[in-house]
Amino acid sequence: MTSGSTAPNSPVPPATAGAVAGRFDLLQELGSGSSGQVYRARLRVPFADLAAGEEVAVKFLRPELLDDEKAQARLFAEGEVGQTLHHPNVAEIYGVETIELLGVTTSYLVMEYIAGTTLRDFLARSGAPVEDLTRRLGADAAKGLSALHRRGLVHRDVKPENLILTPQSELKIVDLGLARPFGARGSGSGGSPGSGSPGSGRPDAGSPDAGSPEVGSPAGGNPGAAGSPRGSSPRGSGSRGGLQLAGSLAYSAPEVLRGDPASPRSDLYALGIVLFEVTTGLHPFADATAPDTMIAAHLNETPPRASHLRPRVSPFLDQLLCDLLQKEPDQRPRDAGELARILEQGERSEYWRRYEAKLPVLASSRRLLRMRRPAETAFHGRRLEQQRLDEAMASATRGRGRVVEVVGPDGMGRRRLLDEVMQQWLEDHSPLYLGGEADSELGHGEPFAGSVLDWLLRGDAPNSPNALQRAMTAARTLLQLDDGAAEALVAVAAGTSTEAPEVRANRLVSALLQLAHKKQVLVIRVDHAEELDTSGRMVLMRLAAAAQQHHLLVLLAQGPDAPAVVGASRLELSGLDEAEFLRFGSELFRSGEPVEEFLRSAHQVLSGLPGNLLEALDHLVQEGSLRGRVGDYHDLAEGAEPRPAPGLLERFRTRVAGLDQAQRLVLSAAAVLGERCELTDLAGLVAASELSVLETLSLFRGRIVRAQGGEVSFRHRDFRKALLRELPPEERQRLHAAAADLLEQGGRSRLEVGMHRSMALDHQGC
Repeated sequence: MTSGSTAPNSPVPPATAGAVAGRFDLLQELGSGSSGQVYRARLRVPFADLAAGEEVAVKFLRPELLDDEKAQARLFAEGEVGQTLHHPNVAEIYGVETIELLGVTTSYLVMEYIAGTTLRDFLARSGAPVEDLTRRLGADAAKGLSALHRRGLVHRDVKPENLILTPQSELKIVDLGLARPFGARGSGSGGSPGSGSPGSGRPDAGSPDAGSPEVGSPAGGNPGAAGSPRGSSPRGSGSRGGLQLAGSLAYSAPEVLRGDPASPRSDLYALGIVLFEVTTGLHPFADATAPDTMIAAHLNETPPRASHLRPRVSPFLDQLLCDLLQKEPDQRPRDAGELARILEQGERSEYWRRYEAKLPVLASSRRLLRMRRPAETAFHGRRLEQQRLDEAMASATRGRGRVVEVVGPDGMGRRRLLDEVMQQWLEDHSPLYLGGEADSELGHGEPFAGSVLDWLLRGDAPNSPNALQRAMTAARTLLQLDDGAAEALVAVAAGTSTEAPEVRANRLVSALLQLAHKKQVLVIRVDHAEELDTSGRMVLMRLAAAAQQHHLLVLLAQGPDAPAVVGASRLELSGLDEAEFLRFGSELFRSGEPVEEFLRSAHQVLSGLPGNLLEALDHLVQEGSLRGRVGDYHDLAEGAEPRPAPGLLERFRTRVAGLDQAQRLVLSAAAVLGERCELTDLAGLVAASELSVLETLSLFRGRIVRAQGGEVSFRHRDFRKALLRELPPEERQRLHAAAADLLEQGGRSRLEVGMHRSMALDHQGC
């Protein structure tokens, strides 16, 4: 508290004056605001149930408002509300009177005097307190608000200046000057509209004083004690575009700023901001230093998590503050009474038990959303594949975990299959879902390392504020690790560890296996598993060895050339059958487009791979042979044929380049012999057995080149051309010459033999 003096010409004498109308002695000014002045006083005569000699707080209207009927009405309304409200967390109002004082009719409130400090001053002096004190302060404030709400009233001005800490460690809510029945709209803070009182700013500004440092800042405020008049903080309020704001702008709920009536949940929003400040030392929109930006922040900005500013904030309080600061009222706690119970019971509360029960599913759903590829159509086919994956999940649920390799080339739909299956499992089984893409270049065991960090941060971004400190706190509390082990695990998860690869792998495996338990299957998905680095493959091998004793399912989406994992089951995908492919393809076109013949041909050329069809259609659009976009393709040019897109051809060339020399020779020889050739001719040209040749052709599972009935054929000429373009000229000539000799010995036509002589540049032989 600080002492002060009244304004000039005030009908109220200074604090050193004697008795006021023989009723009480004014001892000290506690605060002066836009509508009133509050004094500490000592009763000379009994008042209400109080004995003479007791100290009270007395609130007088400001001199310029003595003739303002609305201001008088508000003062009497505050008195009437207070006299009917009795709660240990709300400062009492004993009565309201009007007297003749120095020839002027003067009204005043007699209120409980609280010898304490405002929450604003407490924060300025002490900084953010321990969390249990924050919870206690919030519970006490919520109890006081609950008492007010049960009377059908909304406080509408909850802020640190109106919350008093007493020497008895109680918290009391003061200043009911803006309290109104549910549904009432504000009439401004501090006076009638257009009164120009402090806190209302210019008539059309709708803001606090333009130069106020208070907007978005936790510092400052009224230094008085209980009974400080509303509007004593420069945070103020005002009118914006005809909207009358009650309360302080920095604590105004979004719905109030939109022009809706204040409700009990508007008070909870304001209390949420107060508790955020108590927890972190900062207003959630601390960067909003002007009224307009503060309004925009309340309406549109997502406040940061308190744990981003203060890493050791518990997950419980972190989430409760998020819920209190929701933009929509119905997403906040139901009422102040419930909030008080939640804060008192903490992690034992039904609120937190419900949240923790659904938290893994929510976090897992966010992870799936991050990994999920855009889906242009409904999911088609794959019933048998889904059945096998469901069987693996059922086995993991029984504690007999598995590792499943989902194998197929790009464009096959392996990731789409896992997207759909995972979505269904989240709805039916609520597993814990982790994972991501393997990355051989990072060299620290992705995605296993990132998955552990993601879990420790509860799905929060690894570059969010204080992420590593928060992750270490979670490792200590959730995995029961000592400080050294927690720090070492987080270093591994963040990719900064200098320990040996085997040690890093063991730390990750130990952490992951702790997450797999009877109540919740752990599903780890690795896309592009063929790209796992050495550390990642170590983790995978250890998980595969331990899977059968845990509630664990590891899903590996990988290409057909990835090395097999010991103990894993292999689910190799093939293209969609023709009926499913036609249904899928038809959804890509505008309804009624005559594309069935085109799609049947595409099924043959592209082996039923849905991704390859999407690429092919996009390429046709670029060529001008098709119009529209996915789901609305139309006007397919007459004679347009389905062809492998450049991306597919590039992937094919890349894969061929990774084969050994003998395998590349088989494919090159097939291309030299033509779009079709006899299997015996191909085996003779490469001087290998037919079985060896068929093993090489089987690498592509018939998707590029087919072998059936003793005949070898390319699905499309572009695949053959891609192989021929990769052949060095001298090698190509050699193969053509050898083919000519082979075919001539076999008695083939002169034309066929001559064509190969010509391609070998043997013009005389041709």
